[in-house]
This record gives sequence, structure tokens and C-alpha cells, in this order.
Amino acid sequence: MKTEGQCVTWARGNRYGFVRRRAGGPDVFVHRNELPAGFTELPVGAWIEFEIRPEEKTGRPAAADVKMLGGTRAASEIGARP
Repeated sequence: MKTEGQCVTWARGNRYGFVRRRAGGPDVFVHRNELPAGFTELPVGAWIEFEIRPEEKTGRPAAADVKMLGGTRAASEIGARP
């Protein structure tokens, strides 16, 4: 099932970050390998659409099949959809 969320952190050196779900709930891990072609990082504040699947190494929820929705907000404004 597709869901929407906003990037709240991105660790460039580690190639991963976390997304806050629009519908609420715990933040979701996202790895660079799940980003659309041409993207090497996810800007903090970017809105995305994604599926939640178990992460291979840990089994915890992770974002998969990420699609960019456009629009970003400042980190202090994260949580309110534009």
C-alpha cells in the first residue's frame, strides 16, 4: 500500500535517512537504493510516496519504491503538508 511522508533526516555519508509518515506513526528508514533513478540523496523536507516493506538486514519497516512528490519545507515546518 502506498503512503506519503516527508524526509526528516538524511545522512549523506551513510546513504540513508528517515521519513515521517503523513498519517502518523514511527518514522520510516529509507536507503539511497530505493530512491528514483538519478537521485543520490533525499533532501530534508522533500515529500515522497512510498511503500513500506521489511528492511532486509533488520526486518524493520523501511521505505521502498520511492517516488518524489515535489515540494520541500524547512525542517522546522515538517509535519504540515504544503
